[in-house]
Amino acid sequence: MMTPRIQCIYIETAHSSIPCIEINTRSRFLNSTQARAARAILKLGVREVAELAKVTANTVSRVEQDDPGPRGPQPVTIEAIKRVYEARGVIFFDEGPAPNGGAGVRLAT
Repeated sequence: MMTPRIQCIYIETAHSSIPCIEINTRSRFLNSTQARAARAILKLGVREVAELAKVTANTVSRVEQDDPGPRGPQPVTIEAIKRVYEARGVIFFDEGPAPNGGAGVRLAT
């Protein structure tokens, strides 16, 4: 079994810098359908996810929209929401080769 390759991103703003965030290349992205499905599987409300991820409820809703507009959520925000789900046992699968096809989510057994 291959060890997943780890990528690292650095986020810098005018006021601060966020240390390296490791991204597992097997499940690097979180699309809107996966975000909605993960929240539904865990039976969490938008406000609950927002509180856990330290973002606003409006931000969680934008991540779950199919068309978040020209100024969609930042990658660091999406990663924070994704980590909430992963900490509760959700596993994400990207588009591409998968046992039963494309992107999706499931709970760890």
